[in-house]
Amino acid sequence: IGLILILAKKEHRNLPNLIFAILMVNLTIFNSLTLFKNIGWFESYPYLFAIRVPNELLFGPFLYMYFMQLAKRRIDFSLKFFSHLYILGLSLLLVIPLLIFYKTPFGHNPWMDRYFEYYQLIGTEIVSIQFVVYSFIVYTRLKKKGFMELAKEHPVWSAHFRYIRLISILLIVHGLTRLLEVNLGLYHASFQKYFEFGNVLIYSAVGLIFTYSLISNPVVLHYDTSLFNLSGKKKKEGTSLEKEEALYYMSKLNKHMELARPYLNPDLSVQELAEQVKLTARIISEVVNNVIGQNFNDYINNYRIEEYKRLCADASKAHYTVLALGYEAGFKSKTTFNTAFKKFTGKTPSEYRKATS
Repeated sequence: IGLILILAKKEHRNLPNLIFAILMVNLTIFNSLTLFKNIGWFESYPYLFAIRVPNELLFGPFLYMYFMQLAKRRIDFSLKFFSHLYILGLSLLLVIPLLIFYKTPFGHNPWMDRYFEYYQLIGTEIVSIQFVVYSFIVYTRLKKKGFMELAKEHPVWSAHFRYIRLISILLIVHGLTRLLEVNLGLYHASFQKYFEFGNVLIYSAVGLIFTYSLISNPVVLHYDTSLFNLSGKKKKEGTSLEKEEALYYMSKLNKHMELARPYLNPDLSVQELAEQVKLTARIISEVVNNVIGQNFNDYINNYRIEEYKRLCADASKAHYTVLALGYEAGFKSKTTFNTAFKKFTGKTPSEYRKATS
């Protein structure tokens, strides 16, 4: 509850935190209903416990949405988005008769008692399947190469994703256990209290892990990277790549530039570079423009400038002219060489060479 109040503060109001707050409210409601059941409220107010199924049906989709919002920094409110909530909507329709007509204590209305039992049984099975499916999706996506690259670049996010992965494992085990509970005939009064206790432990563990992750890594709450790339420059709109994909492609491209040094070719084009790294020209352009924050020519010329600096430091090249070193670094003309070097260093190539000689 304390974390929910923290998330409600104005400086923390963003979409990931809103989704996370809903998850925390979800866990609080479940554990509260379990407590009320154990102190005897179920027999007197059975209709209150009808909301457990739709409450639990929120958790899987919203865990997935929270993860996707962190990964993509956007949620597209399309039919595909609302398809995650179809089962929840159906459960809400089915719970209406319980909320309206189930006003008598348990055991006084046999028809509603039976309706409630079937609703709970089928609902528990669907909830369990949802836990397994959504948690497995989140877990497998966290194992993608792009997230491994993000972990190297940002240790804070690495820790947060590691905790989400742990939560996914807990919920997969929890969902499978509940499926066994229902399908092996263990959904019985003599066993139910043990399963209820296990449910509370799992949900409490999930809440504590989430809370610890956010408190120990407050940047996850405060820093919104939706408009920024890794270099800290303002990100351009219009990229179609997911964050993990963009990071992976950026790492692959930079590694190729360092090892193969294609920038030494003065006629290097986007298409030729794309063929070398086995990506499309569109992906190369999106990564360079939207993730690295440069246009293609500036990106390539940066490497050429660094190559020129390396050549200037090479004693075996001391007899070369400035222009000859520029050509060897991959520049096609004197004008391009001078313009690019001045743009990025504030000096002309000749001034730089004199200053370092």
